[in-house]
Amino acid sequence: PGSEAAWVVFVTRYTPLIAECCRAARLQPADADEVRSRVLSKLAAVLGSREFAYDPARRFRGYLATTVRNTIRG
Repeated sequence: PGSEAAWVVFVTRYTPLIAECCRAARLQPADADEVRSRVLSKLAAVLGSREFAYDPARRFRGYLATTVRNTIRG
């Protein structure tokens, strides 16, 4: 939390996964951009809070993909 450089690395690393989920859902580019924005906003709020507890036994990419799918569903 609070590290702009870490956030840039995070966004760079995980934006392709968000885009892939949007492509799989056959979203138009503008809708995919909206989903990406919403997902990153949600993650920025949750990752620094007590709502998110990192579990090394589970994959973060799975959590992220679920978050994207739920955001697409509305």
